[in-house]
Amino acid sequence: MTLIGGGGAGGNGGLSGGGGGGGGGGRIDRVWIPVASLGSTYSVGVGAGGASSGGNGTASTFTSGGVALSAGGGQGGSTGGTPGAGGTSSATGVSATTHTGTAGGWGSTSYGDAGTSDTTNNVGCGGGGGGEGFLGAGAGGSGGSSNTVTGGSGSSSSGATPANAAAGNGGAGGGGGCNGTGGNGGLYGGGGGGGGGGAIGLNGYAGGSGGGGYTLIEWN
Repeated sequence: MTLIGGGGAGGNGGLSGGGGGGGGGGRIDRVWIPVASLGSTYSVGVGAGGASSGGNGTASTFTSGGVALSAGGGQGGSTGGTPGAGGTSSATGVSATTHTGTAGGWGSTSYGDAGTSDTTNNVGCGGGGGGEGFLGAGAGGSGGSSNTVTGGSGSSSSGATPANAAAGNGGAGGGGGCNGTGGNGGLYGGGGGGGGGGAIGLNGYAGGSGGGGYTLIEWN
């Protein structure tokens, strides 16, 4: 089994600044489960990325007999600029190596923070926070970079969506927007970038969606 949770969506921008970046999905490294530990049936789930507007990602799961594995989905960023936390993972009934996804970046009234990178544990990484371009200043933060993919760049307009990771690898975060939308998180489990804040009297922009999760079952 190998599992990666879905990424959280970036928060929408508001009058108080850019939205927070969504958190990346957690991971359970490849683990072999003894047949004796399995039940007569099993259940699997593939985590979904959070929808735009700060939705949470969902967990990728496997359960059978006394074994339960869950790679948690990243949390969505908020309109107030608070970033989403990375998804946490758990394993019962079998020894497994679990990792937590990385957090998104803070939204701001000027320059959004970058999402947190993790180039070691192959997890989903957080999206960049949104900025606000009132009086011409400001930009969104870059998305966090994963093991194999560079995070989407932040921008003074719409944040960039990173390339998708190859199957089984954690995705990078979308870039934060400023005077534009946040970039979507990449497959697998990348967090969406926060949307740009609105100038006085204007609404903010939408945050990016989180990247979907990953579930692989192998039989031996």
